Amino acid sequence: MTLPLITPQLLREMGACENTVKRLEQVWPNGAKPTLRNLRRAQRLNADLDWFANEYLRGSAFHAYSKAVASARKAYEEAVAPAGKAYEEAVAPAWKAYEERAKDTFVLSDRGWQTLIECGADLTGIKLPRRFAIPAGTKI
Repeated sequence: MTLPLITPQLLREMGACENTVKRLEQVWPNGAKPTLRNLRRAQRLNADLDWFANEYLRGSAFHAYSKAVASARKAYEEAVAPAGKAYEEAVAPAWKAYEERAKDTFVLSDRGWQTLIECGADLTGIKLPRRFAIPAGTKI
């Protein structure tokens, strides 16, 4: 597997620290091959090689993996497409009924309800879960 040239642009796209990119750019304005010699020099320039190896090699490895499994992924997607369509059609009526019933409701976590109560929100017409103590004077 041939690894791509390490350029300032590539480092920026990977999310490298801008200060490090600028230091490396002074030495290799057009990029550098990922050789042991260049990596040792980058290390002397305080480049974070652990971060670099994780980001750079993971991306290259994933690209190679994606390319290797592309035909299998396509065959899989073609095989499951009819089942996915049948599923969507089967659940559509239930989903429509759910959306109709839930259109005027919303769900809050316990902390969300408690925050509304503590902030004195106007809860007129809202049915609160029973577990909440409603402060005196709160409109419900």
